[in-house]
Amino acid sequence: MRCASIAPVRRLAAILIGVVAVGASALADDEVRTWKDASGKFTIKARLLAVEDGKVSLEREDGTEIEIELKKLCTADQKYVADRPRPEDDPFKPVAPKDPFKARAKSKSPSAGAMKAPPSEPRVVVPDWSKARALVLAPDSQDWKIDVTPSPPTAAAIKARPIGLPSKADFFERAKGMVVSGNGKMALVGYNLDNPKPLGVTRVVECDLEKGKLLGSASTPGLMRPLALNDDGSQVLMCRDEFGFGNNDRLEFWSLSNAGIAKDRSFVPYGDINGGDRDVKWAAFLGEKTFATVSSGGKLAVWDLDSLDPIYYLTIENGCVPALSADRKRLAFTTAKEVGVLDVAEGQVLALREKPFAAFPKLAISPSGKRLALGSADKLRVYDMATGTLERDILLTGLFAGDTLQWTGETYVLVGGQFVIDVENQVKMWAYQGAELSAPNGAATLFAITPHNAVGAMIPAALPHAGAIGTLKQAMADPNFFVLKPGSTVKLDVTALADPGERNLAATALATALRKNEAQVGPNGAATLVATTEVGKEREITYRTFGSFGEKTYKIREHISRVKLVYGGQVAWETSVYNIPHFVSLKEGQTMEAYLREQEKPNYAFFGQVELPKFVTRPTGGATVGTSQVSASGIR
Repeated sequence: MRCASIAPVRRLAAILIGVVAVGASALADDEVRTWKDASGKFTIKARLLAVEDGKVSLEREDGTEIEIELKKLCTADQKYVADRPRPEDDPFKPVAPKDPFKARAKSKSPSAGAMKAPPSEPRVVVPDWSKARALVLAPDSQDWKIDVTPSPPTAAAIKARPIGLPSKADFFERAKGMVVSGNGKMALVGYNLDNPKPLGVTRVVECDLEKGKLLGSASTPGLMRPLALNDDGSQVLMCRDEFGFGNNDRLEFWSLSNAGIAKDRSFVPYGDINGGDRDVKWAAFLGEKTFATVSSGGKLAVWDLDSLDPIYYLTIENGCVPALSADRKRLAFTTAKEVGVLDVAEGQVLALREKPFAAFPKLAISPSGKRLALGSADKLRVYDMATGTLERDILLTGLFAGDTLQWTGETYVLVGGQFVIDVENQVKMWAYQGAELSAPNGAATLFAITPHNAVGAMIPAALPHAGAIGTLKQAMADPNFFVLKPGSTVKLDVTALADPGERNLAATALATALRKNEAQVGPNGAATLVATTEVGKEREITYRTFGSFGEKTYKIREHISRVKLVYGGQVAWETSVYNIPHFVSLKEGQTMEAYLREQEKPNYAFFGQVELPKFVTRPTGGATVGTSQVSASGIR
């Protein structure tokens, strides 16, 4: 049952820090008591929060947090502290006040439990597009030549350790995004709850990855999701997150400090566009002075952070998720026909090459900047960043590719936030399940565990983990690990195709596809490539006429054309196509009923168009070689 209301601002109590083993420990159950300094001149009533490096953190009854050196406390208080458990982490920065009980000064980034004040409304800014430069897809050279300078590893990714996250505020609250600062030192998780109506509530939780500390949590009315976080964690770019096309169009800059959330500025980047194409799909800080956005309709713009006016823009592929290099100097994108790379500072397209069809494209640049990955609904392609040469073309059959793609090193790619692909061996290697969110941080991956009734965690991980690497190495020692690879012999079975003429055409086409991948066709193959057609059930399909809101439902009988690779009686790989069209273009005078009747037959052309994988591993019962669970205690 949904709660009727929720406080507009939630204060993160100290007890939320360290209630799981992965976070900093706290002394949240200490009583309020009177403290004295060594001189006896100063006294306060407060409870003990933490002790670290000779400093004692206290919290007054009004919530004010102060620090004092342990040696400046009276003897009785020093003994009290010595008898208490020592916290592992102190989320407050040390200060040295003249008055030992003086409240500590505010810092740029929020400390745990300190983001309290209700935010004011942001100042509305209207972007001026009149001076923005339109980029042309015209690199200096027709050949793909990019000077690649390897980026150094992100230090924060190496030092980061698990951090405890507060539990969800409500059963219906949803984690809507996790963003990491460009330098890899800070991370923020955003949550949404659509109650109380009509505004709902957005909550943000921020962490210091370098120190492994939870910094704070705050809430505000409205439904927003985080898109980007600046380097010091003091500013987050939030996007309107409401249901419906065109309702994800507004961006807001929020400043985060001890005082809470301050909504600085609000603007609609693509206000001149109508419908869903105006929604903001992606954004990133490019440094201290600029940031970039991409609309759902494919309008990429680089903005001046002070004026919020666009500097230049470029039309890319509708729905493309671009990628920034680790040094934020290069931005990779796709158009309908090309893969390209942009020099961010110069606003110049450096290189273009032809792009094969890729549904729902998303890109990622490896940590060193040497490799470019292009993911789609069913494929992963890897290019050499310097030359544009295609190095790998890997089918992702059986995996949910999602909207995310990231490198977890130079030889592994994480697809859909959970599936690791071994690029060198072209193996769908491992699945990581249980995390609600994931985000790249250099060569590391951050997982967010966000349960409702328990404290969660932000888990940094090097993927694949050692156990997965060991399992794959052992599996690949088996000569039968790959049932299809260059040099394999494969049997061909097309006997299930009823039409003899189509049967011969399918056999010829599939044999050609196998030889293209350097495999052979023969009776002694351990694996069999099987082609079939099947008659399915009668389906009801509703079509809408373009240009109107008219809808009509029709009945059509399913016909399925399928190709599968069978090994030891198990299906190792398969792909199929249905005869039911999603989009229909009628000829003049043709009725919808007549068109659908023509489709009620097997699609034999599919067998001449199917793309076969180059590598297929022995069936394991899952889409990957192995699976691990990600929980608040780590990966197992």
